Amino acid sequence: AVVNSLEGYEIRDYGYQLARHWAIGQKDVNNGVLLLVAPLERKMAIEVGYGVEGSLTDAVSFYIISDKMTPLFKQGKMARGIEAGIDNILQALVGEIADQDIIKKRESQETMSTILFFLFFFGVVGFILFNGIRDIFGLRKGGSSRNDDDDHWGGGSSWSGSSGGSSWSGGFSFSGGGGSFGGGGASGGW
Repeated sequence: AVVNSLEGYEIRDYGYQLARHWAIGQKDVNNGVLLLVAPLERKMAIEVGYGVEGSLTDAVSFYIISDKMTPLFKQGKMARGIEAGIDNILQALVGEIADQDIIKKRESQETMSTILFFLFFFGVVGFILFNGIRDIFGLRKGGSSRNDDDDHWGGGSSWSGSSGGSSWSGGFSFSGGGGSFGGGGASGGW
């Protein structure tokens, strides 16, 4: 569902209430799934009925939002992002996407990130040491002289990043006209 506004509600609360109001899924098997997109607030969520939480887990829902939908939304391809979300939800429901696959992919990404961090770190340390040694032995070019009375260190740096504000959690419980929703799923933003 694409909604104009969340009307001040958190997207997970809004999605839960919408799934409850629409009575999504079959009552006896609790197989409802809701993909909710709120373009005005730049948020999305997947709400999962109890009966499909085994295949469409919180981790799989988070993966679909963060890795499959969010990149397309950030490129302004909302329709394609929604299609990707639906396609991946269907794949998860038939067992083509599993938590183990996601864990292996994340571990591989973390390993590469760790390697790149250490290469960068040792590159910076090496640069600082090399320049310090050149300065100590007076090998610096340019003819400048060193004045020990004016030594100081200054400057600074910062690191920042953005994940799009994604989260995954469990929570509520409802049983009514449609399937039961227990708060499984995930949410994110772009």
